[in-house]
Amino acid sequence: MKKNGGAEGVRVLEEREGLGVQSALQSYFLKQKADNDITVDVQDVARTNALLAKNGMTTEKMLTMTMEELAQLLGVDGVISGTFESSQPMSGGAAVAMLMVGGFSGPTNTGKLAISINDGKSGELLWKYDKSLSRGFGSDTNSIITTIMRKASRQFPYSKEFKG
Repeated sequence: MKKNGGAEGVRVLEEREGLGVQSALQSYFLKQKADNDITVDVQDVARTNALLAKNGMTTEKMLTMTMEELAQLLGVDGVISGTFESSQPMSGGAAVAMLMVGGFSGPTNTGKLAISINDGKSGELLWKYDKSLSRGFGSDTNSIITTIMRKASRQFPYSKEFKG
């Protein structure tokens, strides 16, 4: 933690990496939409984050909200949420796990994505997927997310590959 600028440095790093995960997921969904492989629209990350900021939402505040409340605040039919944990080689062979509400990552050699979709009106869990992936040193967020989501596509209910 000291190496990353103390608690504040880690917070900034987590925030930056969270935005990287959001961006990687959005890129994946946009590519799938462009290829006509998914049947729903996904709200732009910049719009989502702007709406959250305008409403004074912090990670801590979002943890106290229901999925129905988040969906209403964001003006969407459903909410995609989840966690992304990654380990990054550090001095002495230690590794750091980073947990996210919006997403955290970075250069890693392992990643675990847990992603859920909840109905915006009822809050009901519609879909959940967990997957771990080990990658070579230097793997980036986008490659890990894309690989995991490619594997998830057969189980993603809005994908043409869905094998429900």
